[in-house]
Parts: sequence; structure tokens; C-alpha cells
Amino acid sequence: MEIEIRARGHVRGRTARRRGVLNAIGAVCSHAGGPLDEGKLEGDCVECPWHGSRFLISDGRVRGGPATFGQPPLVVREQHGKVEVKLAHPLH
Repeated sequence: MEIEIRARGHVRGRTARRRGVLNAIGAVCSHAGGPLDEGKLEGDCVECPWHGSRFLISDGRVRGGPATFGQPPLVVREQHGKVEVKLAHPLH
């Protein structure tokens, strides 16, 4: 299951359900601003369509460059058929 996230403040997220758990990370690649929400999901990683950086969907860690910084993880909560997300950690 993949859904597009647009939240207050124009946060974009990339989601995927893995082993029954819905995960989400920021959808703007830390390397060059590529659209991770358009990237391919392979196993537990999403690949940026621009330069091929790979990130774990569970926590945003880099699994393959050229990116050297991870993606911000998003906290996901599902309640009554709705999905809510927020940043797991402040960005500044």
C-alpha cells in the first residue's frame, strides 16, 4: 500500500506497508531534491528516480549513495480508516 502525503506546511512523504506496518519518510531526496514519492520501492528501500540514492522506508537511513544524509522519518498512526503522520524529530 502506498499513499501520497500532503500535510500542513506542505510536508511530502513516501509511504509503504511492510510486514503489516505502515512506514513513511520524507519524499524530497536529501541528495538533490528528487521526488522519492515517484521512486521505486524494492524490498525495504525506496530508490530516488533522479540519481539512484536508496533509503530504508522504516527510518530513512541511507542504504546507497550518492546521498550521504538520511530522510526524515515520519510517525504514522492509523485510526478509524484515516492515516495521520508527523515528523518523528524536529528538522531544526
